[in-house]
Amino acid sequence: MRIKLLFFLAVSSILLCAQIGRPRAQAGREGDIFVAYLAGLSDVKFVAQPLPHYTGVDNGRKLYIFQSRRLQTSASGFGGPLDLVIVVTPELFIEKIFIEKSYESPQYLKKIKPWLAEFTKKPLADFLSPPYPVDAVTQATHTSAAVIETVLRTAALSLAEIFEQGKTGKAQKSIAGLGQAIILLLFSFGGIHLFHNSQSKKIRLLFLGLLVLVIGFGYNLQFSFQQIVNLLRLNPPPISYLSLAMVTFLPFALAVFYGRIYCGWICPFGALQELIAALGRPIKVSQAWEKKTAFLKYALLAILAFLFYLKKDSAFFARDPLARAFIAWGSLSLDNLLLWIVLFFSLFFVRFWCRYFCPAGAVLSLFNKFALFKFAFKKNYRRCPWYVSKPRDLSCILCNRCQNR
Repeated sequence: MRIKLLFFLAVSSILLCAQIGRPRAQAGREGDIFVAYLAGLSDVKFVAQPLPHYTGVDNGRKLYIFQSRRLQTSASGFGGPLDLVIVVTPELFIEKIFIEKSYESPQYLKKIKPWLAEFTKKPLADFLSPPYPVDAVTQATHTSAAVIETVLRTAALSLAEIFEQGKTGKAQKSIAGLGQAIILLLFSFGGIHLFHNSQSKKIRLLFLGLLVLVIGFGYNLQFSFQQIVNLLRLNPPPISYLSLAMVTFLPFALAVFYGRIYCGWICPFGALQELIAALGRPIKVSQAWEKKTAFLKYALLAILAFLFYLKKDSAFFARDPLARAFIAWGSLSLDNLLLWIVLFFSLFFVRFWCRYFCPAGAVLSLFNKFALFKFAFKKNYRRCPWYVSKPRDLSCILCNRCQNR
């Protein structure tokens, strides 16, 4: 009865959170900002050639207004394409820059929007080669790198075609997040090594703690359903954003060989839940109850996939705890309510979100059935809190609890 009551409260809280914390579409409000900005200018004209752009006059000064979506210079942030409006003076300085449309979570946008003020009064040509005149935003590095990349592309194109400068030169592209990608890869190798060679629970918890601190809070390299949505949109991150590309494709690459090993050893939010459970008093649920509730994540996956194809909008993924866990720490706003609910119930259910609700984990679990590597380790399945009974079980995250001493 206690288990059912706790689980009922958890599901009710999550459903309530989905209603009162329902994310509002960002694109509509941000698109209106562009219309309002043009309305504040005089003598506004649209120029189609040689590049589509607007011109307008503000306080007697002529301005050039470029939309990255029209120029096809938009880069991809953590949530997908990031469309910017870049306003340039005749002296080739950035007058203003703002977001026209994005799929970023509100938490990211709160960090990014004030940072955009740092672009003003900067020469457009300064963005053609690194080091760039602005630094990435802490814990929003993927999105801020996308902003810099979009400005770089727009600058190279407009300087050459509109202002007739730099026609013989090309913007120098840098690889964003190279160090972070290397560290994520090292943690992945470390997790695989421990999976094969360690049966120590203490070593596992120590490794998970380092994973949370470095990959989670340090770099926010967290795979979530948002990355899956970006792939469904056929909008994968470019290789120039190596850390974002790594966190998008690495879980699938590992799943081909190992199945759901990313969930068990490399996912920072899964590790955080497991550490919280180690501090709490987890409840042992019955096998029948576990088997019934484990399919909730597949139902949620189907609902989210249906909503995505119905609305072609990913704004409602902004409350995914995986996407918010390491950028929302310490914030008690409604935006983060679902995250705090999940962390609270992780005290009572080991890896609460992973076991019952995680749609990203549901996708990766499907690889368990045909992973290339087959493991014949001696296992004591009676130790498994998920009641896994065979290596190919969808619920298996290869955590080695069935071997741990």
